[in-house]
Parts: sequence; structure tokens; C-alpha cells
Amino acid sequence: MTLFHEAMEDLEQHLTEAEREKGAWQGVGDILIKELPAEIEATKNFQQKYAPLQGEIDSVNDQANDLQSADVILSHVNVRRLEDFNTRWKALQISIEDRLKQLQDALRAFGPHSQHFLAASVASPWERAVAGNKVPYFINHVTEKTQWDHPVFAVLFDELSALNDIRFAAYRTGMKLRMLQKKLGLHLVDMTVASEAFERHGLRGQNDKLIEVTEMIECLSSMYEQIAAQRSTSSVPVDVPLCVDLVLNWILNVYDTVRSGKVRVLSFKVGVILLCSGQLEDKYRFMFRLIADTNGFADQRKLGLLLHDCIQIPLQLGEVAAFGGSNIEPSVRSCFEKAKGRPEIQVGHFLDWLSLEPQSLVWLPVLHRLAAAETAKHQAKCNVCKDFPIIGFRYRCLKCFNFDMCQNCFFSGRLVKGHKLSHPMQEYCTTTTSGEDVRDFSKVFKNKFKSKRHFKKHPRLGYLPVQTVLEGDSLESPAPSPQHSILMSQDMHSRLELYASRLAEVEQRQNCSSPDSEDEHHLIAQYCSSLNGDPSAQALKSPMQIMLAVDAEQQQELEATIKELEQENRTLQEEYNRLREARESRESSTLSEDGGNISGNIRDEEMLAEAKLLRQHKGRLEARMRILEDHNHQLEAQLARLRQLLDQSQGDRSLASINSSSRSTPITTPSSSQSSLPGGLGRYRFTPTAESSQHLNGHSSGIVGTEETSITAGDNTASSITTDKSKGNVGELFHIAGEVGQAVGSLVTVMTDQEGGVVEESRH
Repeated sequence: MTLFHEAMEDLEQHLTEAEREKGAWQGVGDILIKELPAEIEATKNFQQKYAPLQGEIDSVNDQANDLQSADVILSHVNVRRLEDFNTRWKALQISIEDRLKQLQDALRAFGPHSQHFLAASVASPWERAVAGNKVPYFINHVTEKTQWDHPVFAVLFDELSALNDIRFAAYRTGMKLRMLQKKLGLHLVDMTVASEAFERHGLRGQNDKLIEVTEMIECLSSMYEQIAAQRSTSSVPVDVPLCVDLVLNWILNVYDTVRSGKVRVLSFKVGVILLCSGQLEDKYRFMFRLIADTNGFADQRKLGLLLHDCIQIPLQLGEVAAFGGSNIEPSVRSCFEKAKGRPEIQVGHFLDWLSLEPQSLVWLPVLHRLAAAETAKHQAKCNVCKDFPIIGFRYRCLKCFNFDMCQNCFFSGRLVKGHKLSHPMQEYCTTTTSGEDVRDFSKVFKNKFKSKRHFKKHPRLGYLPVQTVLEGDSLESPAPSPQHSILMSQDMHSRLELYASRLAEVEQRQNCSSPDSEDEHHLIAQYCSSLNGDPSAQALKSPMQIMLAVDAEQQQELEATIKELEQENRTLQEEYNRLREARESRESSTLSEDGGNISGNIRDEEMLAEAKLLRQHKGRLEARMRILEDHNHQLEAQLARLRQLLDQSQGDRSLASINSSSRSTPITTPSSSQSSLPGGLGRYRFTPTAESSQHLNGHSSGIVGTEETSITAGDNTASSITTDKSKGNVGELFHIAGEVGQAVGSLVTVMTDQEGGVVEESRH
């Protein structure tokens, strides 16, 4: 007993100590987000520290049971203390588990791995929500609609459509990417900051693996937080939640159109590097390091994966058709020509190829030139719009003396007298030097003595053309997300690419007389005649306009085809009617000549088939006659029973009171089928007495018709007749019953006569 009391005292002390520490816990709502992991760890340590209390509780309970088994009666104080110990220990365990769950939920919702801080990227009435795979979507509480795109991102793409007026695809794509780059804030992110963020988050050497949305958010957040700290004194602060959300939205739109929540690490890196701030050659070297092995070599498969991720950017903008389409195989072969037959390339080969600005990537150097020319001022006046000074790109004609154009006039294709689109132009993104002015003047002087035939024979392209062919072994296509390859064929960009490719094929067929590809300005001059004063011809300035134009042409072709088919159908119908009339006239003339004596196997088969049909029809009519006769017998028996009941009611005057009470509660028979008698005869409801109604209903329920002419007495009643009426009413009822019998008899007679007539006709 002494040991039992000592154990209880020790347990009391330990429980009190644990409860004292528990009382010092800080509320979950008062804990800072950055302190949540440490608080979770402290709670787990507390749980492990007092886990031995379970053994003490069990020991005290066992001792109490042993004492009771030895017939030792515990006092009420000890029993209550023992119950109190068990209750307090159970409550302590529940408190620990609840606190751990609350802390983990808070860390999941508000911790560094959460997206809670991104809720500030949208304003009312929008709300940012997260799907089960951590992909964000946005809810508009006014329209009660949801969408994948951030509201700001959706507005941005509407603004990008205004750039479709730019006539040249490379500049149009570059301008769109520049606007996108600024809106996403990636022009503030230096390439070194991005590469360091990749290193910190363990993305080095993981290019073939997948990265989830939460990991992308962490990496982007660290980049923009560093930029925000560097620009803390700037007048325009960096909105970290908005920038992170927009970049994430753009990455998912480009590389995860099905919103699976995962993209390839290589795709994520390429997307960020291409639009961040940095030197063009540094970007080229960084991208090559992503695909090169430890020896600095890259094979065709690796290069294909890199180019595939690069080409997805103009593909998402609907501009991929102008850059050779989404097929990266021709670009890979063009690059490997620098290796002179070797199966692998080095960074030197890659840089030499990119220095020629290949068609598939020409939009990237254009983007960098646009960024460099934004603040450039040229001490020259635009000969078209007369703006001075020219800000941005400056274009000098190498055929006309002292002719300059600003980028707005050049992009829109505006002209003045004497200048043509086929003239060679020199682009400047920085202020010209005196040496460049002298060089351009000498070029203008030389070009003045060159004929148009010379420029056609010596075309000048601003990029390395890549011939798009569908030959050779197919390179490996990356699968950035599940179901990506299945749904890619349904993407709108694929349709745009198809339509633009058709347009390019038509242009190539029209220009097949030229041995080489012509300059882009000359090509545009051929199919953009509207710029030369022809209002009837509309220039196709963007893939969307190309798609609409092709759709309109296809619709007109379909309508014309439908009209032709309808006309052909009418002609065939008229021919068919004419041939049918001619055949009928020949058959009638043949019958009149032969006197109806037609013989042959065909006629015999027709007669046998007709006789078979007549026999079947005769059998059906005979079966119907039998049914009608059975119904007639049943109706006559029912009418006889009705007359008997009416005779009994006429002799018994005491039934009047019963009938008066039953008048207010008419009895409805189970069936509700209508009578097939002429004129709707027999639509009455009989309720003479309680006994007679049960007998009548029992009789009528046993009559089941198998055809639509089935008749039941209780079903075809329409009014209640009581037997407290005068003898004249009873006589009238007899008269009606007789008419019913006569009508049924006449019906059966008529049906029998008709069946007999049909049978006679079938025999003849």
C-alpha cells in the first residue's frame, strides 16, 4: 500500500509539471510565421519528454487492480485520485495532438511553402484560390466565374493584341515579349540573380526532372525579394506577390497548358533566363551549359530539347509560324552543320550558329535590340511622320539620299513618294557615329547605280533561314507535363501555325521563279498592296488575322460546294422522277396489251407473299372477333345482374336512407380505361348500396380486356344514381341498359360483317 501511495505521489508531481509547461504555451494565432517550424519542433520534444507518463499511469492502475484482487478495499479518496490522474493524462495527450495539428496547418497555409502571401496579388472582387495540385486559379465574385489566368495577365494579353499592327513578325514578337517582360518585372532580374536562385533551391543538374508549383514559387520569391531589397530606395517599389504570380502564370501558360502543376526544370530555367536582364551572349552560354555534359559537349537530343523550350515562347504568342514552325529538327540540323559531321557540338559551334540569328530564334536578339533602343535618341527627323528627334529604332534607307524613318512608321509600313518597301534599310539602335554616316553614304551612292535586277539576284536577309522539311529521323520531344502531347494537337497555336504555313506555301509557289529567297520587305510588298494605295487588299498582319481570313475563305468555299451539291441533288431527283414515270407508263402499257396475264417467277413470288399477308391478316381479324364476342357475353351477363339488382331495389323501400348516405361518397372502380362504344355510351358510376358496390366492383375487376376495345361496367360510369328515385327513373335505366345491349350487339354484328368482307376479299 505504501508503494501505491508513493507511485501516486510521483505521478501527481509529473502531471502537475507537464500541465504547468502546457499552460505556458503561446497561442497558435500569436506565433510568427517564421517561428512556426521551431514551435512545431518544441511541441514534438514536449510530447517525447512526457511520453513516459503513460507507463506511470499504467503502473498505478495495475497496482490498484492488484490490491482489489487481494480483497483490499481502496478508499474513496484514492479512487477519485486515480480517476483524476487518468482524466488529466488523457486531456494532456489530446492537447498535444491538437496543438501539433494546428501548428502544421498554419505552417501549410501561411509558411514559406504556402501561397498565402500571394493572395495580395489580386484586388476585389477577385480572389486567389489554389487547386488540389497547388495550381492557382482566380474567382470573380461579381460575375461568379473562375479562370486560370491572373486578372492582370488577362488584361495584358488584350493589350498585346494592339501590337498586331506591326507588319514584321520578328519585331512584332519582340515588342510583345518586351511588354510582357516589363509587366512580369523580369527586366529587373539580372541573370546572375536568377542563376544564384536556381543554385540555392537545388535545381542544378536537375534539368530532366519535374518542378512543382510550390518550388517555382519559392525560387521566384527569393529572386524578387532580393530585387526588392536592392530597390528599396527606388520610387517604384517591386510588388513581389504580383510579380511572382504573373511569372508563375506565364510559365504555366507556356509549358503547362493543361495545368498539371508540374513543368520540367529545364523549361522553367529557360523561360526565366530568356526574359531576364543580361547580355545576349551570356544567355547563350548559360543555356548551352544546361544541356552540355561534363566535357562541354551536347548531342542532337539535348539541343532539340533546348530549342523546343525556346520555341514555346513565340508559340504561346501565336507567332511561331514566322519562325519556321514548332518543328525544331531543321534548326538542330542547321546548327550541327557547324560541327561538320560530328555527332556533338561545343559551345563555340553553338555561339557561331546563334550569331547568324537563325530563323527559329531571331526574335531573341530583336528583343535585346528593342530593349537597347528604347531610350536612344537620334538627331534625325523622320521623313514620314516628321518627328524629331527619332526615339527608339532609326531606319536609314540605303537607296534614297538622306531618308530616315522612325520605328513606328517602319513597323506600320508607311511610305512616302520616292521610297519603296524593296529598298535596303539600315537599322540603328544607338546613336550613329560619323564613320557610320560616311559608310552609309557610300552605300547609298553605290546602290544608286544598281538596278532592280541586281537586288533580286542578290537578296539580303536579316536572319539565317531554316528550311522547314518533314524528313529524317524525328528527334525526341520532351513531355513537360502529363497529357501535354495529347492536347497539344488541339491547341489554337497549332491551328495558327497550320494556316500560316499554308500561306507561306502559297507565297513560295508564287515566287518559285526566283532562285533564292527574297528579302522580307519585298515579300511583304507583294501581298500587302493595300499599303501602296489599294484599299481592296487587306494586309494580313498577324496569325490571328491570317486564321480569320482563311476561315472566311473556307466558309465561302463550303457554301459554294453546298450550293453545287443542292443543285446536283435537284437534278438527280428530277431524273429519278422522269425515269420512274417512264417505267410506270411502260408497265401500264404492257398490262393493257397482255390483258393482265402476267407470268413469271417474280409475279408468282409477289402473289405468294401477298397471299401470306392476307392469311396473317385473316388470323388477326378472327382473333379480334373472338375477343369481341367474349366481351359481348360478359357485358350481357353483367347487364342481367344489374337488372336483378334494380328489381330488388324497387321492392325494398328501406334502401332509400342508405342511398342518401352513400350519395356523398361515390365509389370509384380500379380501372380508368374509356369505353370504345359509339358516342361514349355507358359512362356512368353505379353506387346502389355498400353490398352491391362491393359485388359489382369485384365482378368488374375480374374482367380484363386484352385489346383497346375492352369494356368494364364500373369504369365507364359518369354519375351516381340512387334508388330513392321514382319508378320513371328505374324505367329509364332499364331503357338505357337495353340500348347498351343493342349497341354492343350491333357493334359485334358490324365487326363480324366487316371481317367477313375482308376475308372474302382476301380469298378473291
